[in-house]
Amino acid sequence: MMRQRPAGPMGTPGVTVRPWQHGDQQAIAELRRATAKADVSDEGLVVVEPPPDPALSSPSNDTLVVHDQAGHLLATAQLQVNMGSQQSFLWSFPVVHLEWCGSIVEELLVERLRQLAQERCTELGGAQAHFFVHCGSHQKERIALYETLGLRFLRNRPHMVYHPLENLARPRVPPGIELRPYVRGRDDEAAVETLNEAFAEDWEFVPVTLDQWSLWLNAPHWRSDLNLVAADGAQVVGLCLCIVDEKRMQLLDRRDGYVDTLCVRPSFQRRGVGAALLLAGLQVLRRAGMVSASLDTDEDNPNQAAHLYESVGFREIWTWVAYGQQLT
Repeated sequence: MMRQRPAGPMGTPGVTVRPWQHGDQQAIAELRRATAKADVSDEGLVVVEPPPDPALSSPSNDTLVVHDQAGHLLATAQLQVNMGSQQSFLWSFPVVHLEWCGSIVEELLVERLRQLAQERCTELGGAQAHFFVHCGSHQKERIALYETLGLRFLRNRPHMVYHPLENLARPRVPPGIELRPYVRGRDDEAAVETLNEAFAEDWEFVPVTLDQWSLWLNAPHWRSDLNLVAADGAQVVGLCLCIVDEKRMQLLDRRDGYVDTLCVRPSFQRRGVGAALLLAGLQVLRRAGMVSASLDTDEDNPNQAAHLYESVGFREIWTWVAYGQQLT
């Protein structure tokens, strides 16, 4: 049976696109569970989008929902906003019910996301603002829609998994380097410096501020035991930041730790610091009861990070594609 699509622009009978409300939480959770069951890799592992950065997103201001006349939720998306003085990035991973991927429902959602991104740029200022959305590389109907809307292909983002999280190699820590847990208060400024040095050549680079970092430290998922630093004496030279999120694991139907950030200052790269940090981080996740670990990277990462991840046991099971445009 062919599905019937609501017709007409936003505001006409059939479909409504509006900002998120507190009463939407349960419906969004149910929609995400339904889409997670559909987004399964060839190996049978569920895939979900990366956890939103608490410093770059505000659910009350930047989340949209789409519902039909009966109030059934059909799609949702949260815009993440990273504004800088030189360049800014606004992006989303739209969650769309399987029956409506690539349809008028997703079209209205993406158009409203683009409008919201433009509004945020006007409000916050910034130069060279870039807007983009993501879907799986195999989701051809969604890609076709993005191209119809004038969005162009930007990047491939491999999603990699270490599963099962067993038989981990021992970290080979370079001489003079110490791996230890992150210490709040003591390591904060050094962590910001490390992040900004390590990612300065990244195409999405926007300098991290101490205020933004404080939001990360105060996020619900923060656990000191899951975040490691590499230190050369008193100097922090690398970070491995991991997330264990119960809601995310419910969607995945497995206990999976997410490696959110792995970075090393340029002057300490290619010495084995990153590999040692990553393996130590995986051991921490294993001790925390995780059966797998996952991460997202960029195919065009200037440090060819995917090779490092593969060398310790990660494998690519899914590829996100980013389609977007420059707004200003």
